Amino acid sequence: MKNFGDSAKALGLLFTLPSMALLANQPALAQDSQPVQLQGITVTAAGDWLGEADPEVVRTHAGGRSVVRQEQFEQSGASTVTEAIRAIPGVQTPPPNGSGGGDYALNIGIRGMTSRLSAGATILMDGIPLANALYGQPETSLGAVSLGMLQAIDVVKGGGSVRYGPGTSGGVVNFVTKDIPTTPYGGEISLRGDSTAGNDANGRLLGKSDIMAGGSLQNGSGLAVFYSGNHGESYRDNTNQDIDDFMLKGRLALTETSRLETRLRHYNADASTPGPLTQAAFNADPYQSTHSRERFKGERDEYVLKYVNEFNGDYRLETTGFHTESFRELTIASAPTTSVNGGSDASLTILDRLPRNYSVYGFEPRFTALAETGIVKHAASIGYRYMTESTDEMRFRRSGAAGFNPFGVAEARNRYTEGSTEAHAVYIDNAMKVGTVTVTPGIRFEKVEVDRLNKLTGFRDTEKYEEPLPSLSAGWEVNRDLFTYANYSTSFNPVTHLALGDSTAAGAGSLEPERAKTYEIGARYKAGGLSLEGGLFLIHFDNQIESVNSVNINTGATKHQGIETAAEYDLGTLYTSLKGLSVYATYAYTEATREQGVNKGRQLGLYSPHIGTVGARYRVSEWTYNLNAYGQSRQWADDTNSVQGSANGKLGPIAGYVLFNGQVAYDFADGPTVAFGINNIFDEVYATRASIEANGGLFAGAPRTAYITTKFVF
Repeated sequence: MKNFGDSAKALGLLFTLPSMALLANQPALAQDSQPVQLQGITVTAAGDWLGEADPEVVRTHAGGRSVVRQEQFEQSGASTVTEAIRAIPGVQTPPPNGSGGGDYALNIGIRGMTSRLSAGATILMDGIPLANALYGQPETSLGAVSLGMLQAIDVVKGGGSVRYGPGTSGGVVNFVTKDIPTTPYGGEISLRGDSTAGNDANGRLLGKSDIMAGGSLQNGSGLAVFYSGNHGESYRDNTNQDIDDFMLKGRLALTETSRLETRLRHYNADASTPGPLTQAAFNADPYQSTHSRERFKGERDEYVLKYVNEFNGDYRLETTGFHTESFRELTIASAPTTSVNGGSDASLTILDRLPRNYSVYGFEPRFTALAETGIVKHAASIGYRYMTESTDEMRFRRSGAAGFNPFGVAEARNRYTEGSTEAHAVYIDNAMKVGTVTVTPGIRFEKVEVDRLNKLTGFRDTEKYEEPLPSLSAGWEVNRDLFTYANYSTSFNPVTHLALGDSTAAGAGSLEPERAKTYEIGARYKAGGLSLEGGLFLIHFDNQIESVNSVNINTGATKHQGIETAAEYDLGTLYTSLKGLSVYATYAYTEATREQGVNKGRQLGLYSPHIGTVGARYRVSEWTYNLNAYGQSRQWADDTNSVQGSANGKLGPIAGYVLFNGQVAYDFADGPTVAFGINNIFDEVYATRASIEANGGLFAGAPRTAYITTKFVF
């Protein structure tokens, strides 16, 4: 157990030294009585770093941060969150695979961290954890988020750990839902139809609908209802899915400076899943399914209530309470004694049904104050978060000879465990500004107790952790066009419920929590029609926990380093003849390697060192044209960097690929906007490998897909 004593002593230095350094290098300034402003940031932004991803707040964030907004992902042709987020440098999203094999799941990897079920990053919706259990099982096999409900996807890759831990080694992803209309009545309706039109996947139809309606009173109170539906077939056999997402958002103005906000949500997913393919089956038809019995079911209910009071503009109190109830069930076929055919209908010997339930309660007050001490302007925040999590997970198994009919055999429960978490986090940060330089020291204390009880044997494993997590960031607004930054942050991941021991033979208590230290330096520039940003990062990640031969172990340290860049140019500011034409591009290079063990020096599996995007938009009169491309380099399926592909499709290199997409849209005056587009124009065949799944193998990405959308705003 860590001792807070030394960290508490260091806390005073952490907050005092940067201020002294700033004072020593600045002339005396007269104190005024005006409300304190930090680089134009109000107490609202100082109190809530994420908020609605305001462009000015993002521009002056002292760390890697990028946002993709509704207009961008609509024009790009993205149909899912994982497609839309690819526009952000350093973010990778493989095709649906393994336990995350449909539109109901999220597989997001940042800076070489694992993309499998987004376990390497903290995933939020409007600042509320989206994972089933943030501490106990921080994964998104049920990634309950619909693209049609979002106005922005905000990715904070550095400088956010003090506010939004744990699990921030790969960054923080915040899905920002659409605002309540500010008019007495307003909303939008969007309809989309997709049809696969390439290779052996012709003619599959998938329909999506998004509806929002609501309004606000003159005093600021408002209400809005949202619905997103996703129904039909995806691009492979056996991929029928029915997803329904309902949300209610409310805002009640109490006084001129205080309000209550609420969000109620129900998400339901029921889908058949296609399963993996062997190499031979993939070569024959990458879009077929040899698994007719695999299925996913999931539900999530969210209840959020927030009180906000901004007093006179120099103080802000925000108190949030939330409760989530989640259920997900996977049905998976496997043949563990067969190395080639996996769990296909012809070879399965086991059919497992894996239901899991999660219940989470959270409470988080945060107070922010703007003040001045001499020539130093402060925006200081102190917060506390309390969370409890309870989970239960079971496995029901049917077994028989290869190719048997599993539904002719009774299922038997052979696993039943319960998990619980109690977590306390206290954090404090202080943005101190002198002139155009802002230094923000901060520290977060995490006190976590995780527990797992084997209900079949009575064995219990309980672990306790106390972790101080310091951070320090600095931003310099060189001028109105150029902002530079540097930061250092720490993060940790406690041992999850399923990684705890469930028997004495499992080595209970033998695992260390994961810890990471992140360093960043970068800059953003915007002048005229040109926008540029770039950053360097280095992450030292210790004690990674991975499953090796079905046993969870600490596999040692990894190092992640690289560069991320983005550029956009409005060519109309250069020549009037090019009015309406803009070009953009992103590029990221990541080197993530093992620093210990038998695979020392080798690249981590399931990430591409090179990823990039390029595109152009042209708007003339009521027409908008968009052409864009996404590409990624070769990656490895495992940390041994196996060159030879395995017959079952799990291991081997994963070829790089480039996808081209295009869209044409027409905006009818006082009417709908109609768009037609094609994704994967050249019908590139590409895939990923599920290398650590019990029923792993090859999973193809989407072939050429034509779509038509219509959107009506009222």
